[in-house]
Amino acid sequence: MTEFSFEFLGLWLLIALLGGYVNALLYPLLSRGISPLQPAFRCAVRLAYAGSAPIAALLSLILITQPSVSNFFVPSHCHGNQCVAHAPMVSTDSALLIGMVTIGSLAAIFALLVLLWALRRAHRRLCVLLHITRDATHGYRVIESNNAFACCVGLLRPQVLVSSALLETLNEQELEIVLNHERAHVARFDNLRALILRWLTLLWPTSQRQRIANESRADAEQACDLTAARASKKPARVAAVIEKLSKLTAAKPAYGSNGLTGVGFHHGDNSERLAVLEQVGAGGTMGYIPLLKISASLALLWCAQIMLLSTFAHKLVEWLAQI
Repeated sequence: MTEFSFEFLGLWLLIALLGGYVNALLYPLLSRGISPLQPAFRCAVRLAYAGSAPIAALLSLILITQPSVSNFFVPSHCHGNQCVAHAPMVSTDSALLIGMVTIGSLAAIFALLVLLWALRRAHRRLCVLLHITRDATHGYRVIESNNAFACCVGLLRPQVLVSSALLETLNEQELEIVLNHERAHVARFDNLRALILRWLTLLWPTSQRQRIANESRADAEQACDLTAARASKKPARVAAVIEKLSKLTAAKPAYGSNGLTGVGFHHGDNSERLAVLEQVGAGGTMGYIPLLKISASLALLWCAQIMLLSTFAHKLVEWLAQI
């Protein structure tokens, strides 16, 4: 009987993949269930849901190595004359176990290195982008472009970029609405959230990975619209700016989307954004569900995942050790 060490990173990856795949299959149910929530709550729930499998997998591997607590998660089964819960029996001469652990560990390390390389490359591109912009006196940076757009760039220290064409297109009140929207992205760290979500769902089936990314992005846009509406106290005015910019021919910024750039103010499903603002303007509610209920539901999900993944991990390790 041995304790898990760094080499069991491969087993964690395998178990996390299983949990993530189950989450992907169940995601349509979650998406429908949280539809009555406020956009900001929906965005947070999606991120927590995507991260539940990796965290549950890590806790499962830790728990099954502790016989004093594993009896709460691992069903008792017989070994000789004893029938108790225990840490898995690991054989050091199991070629299959060693091979799987090695491959999984190398894959996890490779993914981490790719992430670090991507962050470094994106940071260098961001530095170049900020170098060619000029700082404005109202807390945003201006980039010369014939396209009318505004976006939030950066991860840990996000900043708002506004094109010169947008400044020429909007009046002072309209520009303030756009800036309030983008500042909400900054305060929410939406770029960082999007990057974390992308990596948490990296190995989900393509259709579900794209769906949760698109829906999370739509939630973020709607949440920022509501922030801008509260700041201006006129949701109709925010809706008018959205409609005005949607009629302009504006391409996405040339520097692309790499986790550091946000979606421009005029991008997204405008019909959904306008419907949310119209509902707020009419005095309607967004079907608010107390945060306590959301937290309780996620806690139950995590407990169920930990129990199931602990049982699976325990039996998997012992089965592999016998081959």
